Amino acid sequence: MPGLIDLYEAHKKDRDRFEILAFHDGTVKDFEDLDKKIASPRKKFWNDRELPFPILLDATGQTIKDWGVRAFPTTLLIDPEGKLVGEAGEAELEKKLPPLPMSVRVAKALDRRVSYSIIEDTRLDHICDLLSQLARVPIRLEEESLKKAGIPLESQVPFTMAGSVSLRSWLALVLEADGLTFERDDKGLVIRPRKPGEPPPAPSDIQRRTARTIEKALEGKISFDFKNKTLSEATRFLENKTGENFVLSPRDRKSGKLDPKTPITGTAKDVPLREALTKLLEPLGMSYTVRDEVIVLTVKPKTVRK
Repeated sequence: MPGLIDLYEAHKKDRDRFEILAFHDGTVKDFEDLDKKIASPRKKFWNDRELPFPILLDATGQTIKDWGVRAFPTTLLIDPEGKLVGEAGEAELEKKLPPLPMSVRVAKALDRRVSYSIIEDTRLDHICDLLSQLARVPIRLEEESLKKAGIPLESQVPFTMAGSVSLRSWLALVLEADGLTFERDDKGLVIRPRKPGEPPPAPSDIQRRTARTIEKALEGKISFDFKNKTLSEATRFLENKTGENFVLSPRDRKSGKLDPKTPITGTAKDVPLREALTKLLEPLGMSYTVRDEVIVLTVKPKTVRK
């Protein structure tokens, strides 16, 4: 649905060539009921946006039956004569519309939510290729500058996450371990080493809004009892319990300061997540920060005594 919203808004000038209609099944009785049902996904996945295209209720279920819909969501393409072509997502629909300027494509792609799972020791070039395919925008590595910086294209990225965040956040998290950043050009997005003293990109509206949501989640109560669990196991538990993404700092992992297999012990009983996290991490010399739409667990910098 987020992709269809993006496509609909990006192709305002082409509305004479297509229309999108959203059908909801008969599990809602009216639009007031529908608003309540979609409130959560709208906030979590649609960047708090309303659907810009018409929504119809299939109260009898006949439409879904006639079209052979067996799973949700299902996206169907209907030709100008009203004939059902078959299943087709936003990528297929976009191919049938006039191409957007690269600057518009890149701007939309950076804020587009990308749902994916990155496992341990994935190569830098493979991750960039995957994100490029998922976000439908060219992403390339600036090979010469990476070579000068001593960063091979097949460099292993110490990063694990399964979630849905904007492409901007995926790139920020994936690239930080090697001190890389991204910039736009007329061909798409290019990955290069960060220059000395170069600040990270300013947070986007979506990143700031998500950060506020996470801050509220940190006030929620939680209970756990970890006895010699690994950091990886603890973060997976916290993700399942809270619905938020927890990431072990790729930079700290790359430098050897942080090991996912480090044992961690701690208990919490119906206390705010913020308080529980602080007490859990302090014995390991760790803390956390909210950025790039996730909670990042980091190693505290050592204080230098004068």
